[in-house]
Amino acid sequence: MSIKIMSNMFEGLDFWFEQIIAYCIALVLVQFMKKQI
Repeated sequence: MSIKIMSNMFEGLDFWFEQIIAYCIALVLVQFMKKQI
């Protein structure tokens, strides 16, 4: 495997990792808001 392909895969994983973190934060915020109400 070339280094370029490896770096492209890593960037893709980083993108998905950020998406998952954002989704988890959103879920926690929704749960918190429901408890406040």
